[in-house]
Amino acid sequence: MAPLPIQERHILKVAFGVAAGIFAFLFTGLSCAQAEIIRLGTLNTVERFFEEQPSAVGEVVRVALAREGHELELLYLPRMRSLSQANRGVLDGDLARTIDVSSLAENLVKVPTPLCHTSYYLYAPVHSTTTNHWADFQNPKPVMLSDMLVATELWPESLLSFEPLKLPDTSQALRAIEKGQANILLLPEGILEILTSNKPTIQFIKLHPVIAHRDAFLWLHKRHAVLAEKLGQHIQNIKQSLFDSGRVTDVHFTCGTLMTLAKSMPQ
Repeated sequence: MAPLPIQERHILKVAFGVAAGIFAFLFTGLSCAQAEIIRLGTLNTVERFFEEQPSAVGEVVRVALAREGHELELLYLPRMRSLSQANRGVLDGDLARTIDVSSLAENLVKVPTPLCHTSYYLYAPVHSTTTNHWADFQNPKPVMLSDMLVATELWPESLLSFEPLKLPDTSQALRAIEKGQANILLLPEGILEILTSNKPTIQFIKLHPVIAHRDAFLWLHKRHAVLAEKLGQHIQNIKQSLFDSGRVTDVHFTCGTLMTLAKSMPQ
């Protein structure tokens, strides 16, 4: 067969290039369309704050999931509802828990690498005390959060004897403190500052000593057991990269750390 004229060969080459480009576009679009969205529950009381100032915890998980071809969607829910929905498979998991939930949610598996660490402190309105030591606090009126399991179990026994007021969430606890119904509350460090950032009329003091230090872990539904192991390695690598680059001063940064990683982390 005689070779094609140069002009026809050029036309065929261009046509092949266009076809290849269209195929690549369609294949890429198909791959993107198939990217699984991983829906995780997280604390609802900090929703607006973290929409404006992303938490390092959420960003680390987002980057880790992206490395496995997944997208992250956070749903801000009351803590027990989040845990229940994750256990039933309605959600894919629960973002950050500082207690072992395996006895409460048998369908969840723990990602082996901790996301962050936090310290639990007792807080009191400045006007309600002349001391910064909780053991010396006079006339305590504790308010306990029934929606925060770890905060329930960490309360000092000496304060539990004062019959704590039990409320479902932090917002209601703060309203009770505003009304004088309570004057001491246990929370992870940094959360109270976030919650009261738009309420300058409430000033709190952190009471010492610290109640407990805890690591927070990501929990996934057991259908994602293989993914959980992979995410553990990704999270470890991402945190180490943040430390090596000087973005954080401790590879085990606190859960209240704020950071946007979108433009600074390799995907």
